Amino acid sequence: YGFEIQVFELNENTLFDDLINNVIHRHSQNENTGVVVAAGGDGTLNAVATKLKNTSIPMGILPLGTFNYVAKVLEIPLDLLEAA
Repeated sequence: YGFEIQVFELNENTLFDDLINNVIHRHSQNENTGVVVAAGGDGTLNAVATKLKNTSIPMGILPLGTFNYVAKVLEIPLDLLEAA
């Protein structure tokens, strides 16, 4: 179908700023019109949303955290298949 999917697993050694800046830069090149999907808890969602807020990149949310407050407020299903 012409889709490309990239998955990045973050851990304590991941340089988040470098990673998300590369994603934003790549999105701005050519005619890339992708979506960034953040899979995690409220902290992860906040970090990704903060970086994307001044871009035109849409953000998807897969709630994988303990409390998932953001997903609940936005009425995103906590079931991953429903959220996807």
